[in-house]
Amino acid sequence: MPQVTSPPLRIFICYRRDNPDGHTGRLGDHLHARFGDENVFMDVEKIRPGRDFRKVIDEALANCEVLLALIDQNWLTRLDEDGRRRLDNLEDYVRLEIVTALECGVGVIPVVLPGARMPRKQDLPENMWALAHINAVVFSNQPGHWRHDVEELIRAIEELVTERRREKESPPAPPPPRPVPEPAAGKLKSAFWNVVLGNRKFILLNVFLMLAFYVIPVGVPLIIKLIMNRRVNIQISRIRLPGDGFRLGSTDEYGNPRPGRQVTFDKAIVMGVHEVTQAEWAAVMGDNPSENRGDDKPVEWVSWDDTQTFITKLNIMEKTLLGNGRVYALPTEAEWEYACKEGQARNPGGRPMHTREVTKAYTNDFEQYGMLDNVQEWCQDVYYEDYSETPRDGSKAAPGPDSAPRVVRGGAFDGDAGGRGCSVRKGATRGDKDSKIGLRLVVRYENP
Repeated sequence: MPQVTSPPLRIFICYRRDNPDGHTGRLGDHLHARFGDENVFMDVEKIRPGRDFRKVIDEALANCEVLLALIDQNWLTRLDEDGRRRLDNLEDYVRLEIVTALECGVGVIPVVLPGARMPRKQDLPENMWALAHINAVVFSNQPGHWRHDVEELIRAIEELVTERRREKESPPAPPPPRPVPEPAAGKLKSAFWNVVLGNRKFILLNVFLMLAFYVIPVGVPLIIKLIMNRRVNIQISRIRLPGDGFRLGSTDEYGNPRPGRQVTFDKAIVMGVHEVTQAEWAAVMGDNPSENRGDDKPVEWVSWDDTQTFITKLNIMEKTLLGNGRVYALPTEAEWEYACKEGQARNPGGRPMHTREVTKAYTNDFEQYGMLDNVQEWCQDVYYEDYSETPRDGSKAAPGPDSAPRVVRGGAFDGDAGGRGCSVRKGATRGDKDSKIGLRLVVRYENP
């Protein structure tokens, strides 16, 4: 058993005076014999008449190392003269003693006397809850166990006091070494890298800002532009214009409208070298409606309305992604006929069973492929029986009703209309589709 000899151990016994069992007096006798009368405080014995017992109790608690809270059978349920439970009274001396010891850091040992039980947290006032979590010394109710239980209590007191004294006597931890002063420039550099490398939130925030304001707005369009430039590459050429214009229409024997109309262009014609391919259509529209499949063959089975949707999407891509400064459209009837007629386009003859790759069709003097021998092509104009509505500057004909047919020009792979030359024309409704009809583009504006 640990022996506490120097300095003397001081014990405060907290108990109810009206304990009828005599256990408190018996236990006090054992403690007086073991630790000395002067080192065991019991208020009945120690407080002289005429002294304020509250002050004496506070002084005794301040000088004690252990408080023994003696819990008898009626400790929780005792009532005062008003019929209230004593522990619920803020001025109850047992409650005051225990709460003061807990708050002042005095060691507390609950002592459960024979026939009593250790109180639970819910049994106690809030400022006494800590008592319910302290391991107690429980005295047995069986005859012959009293002396053994007293020895257990004395051993618990001495072990607790020894442990607490060692904690107080342990030398304090040495202060941390004083840092060596760092030059001002080094402090700035160190502070900067501590912020940059030590603050993950800072790094994540900067990565997010970089993605949001630079990588995504600049990088993504650039990647799309590279992809789209590989897939959508409308090859164009400038067509030579005569100073005195040309004659639109024909007076031959094939039934074309007559009389013709003199047209003088006031702007250069910049036209696609070949028809729009299936690969170019799919890159813009996401599908390929053609019957005669092949990436480099002309797209067909598209209506006039389909061509307008394609051109709208292509111009949006052009403006936001491709950046070539072009605005695409279908050619007017006058532009198409001039490129075909003045470029000396012709159908070489023969009747193949399907379309060919656009650059393997016949080319004219202006380097336009397949104007009479691959697919027929939509024009921008409303179809009229004659050229009376065609402006003399070569722009598109006067608009008609939405249901009005649109002009189709050129010759197809099977010789349809191609043998009759560049002036042959027909009208088709906006929704008509055919495996012999595609489109060619012109550029209305391009950056120099």
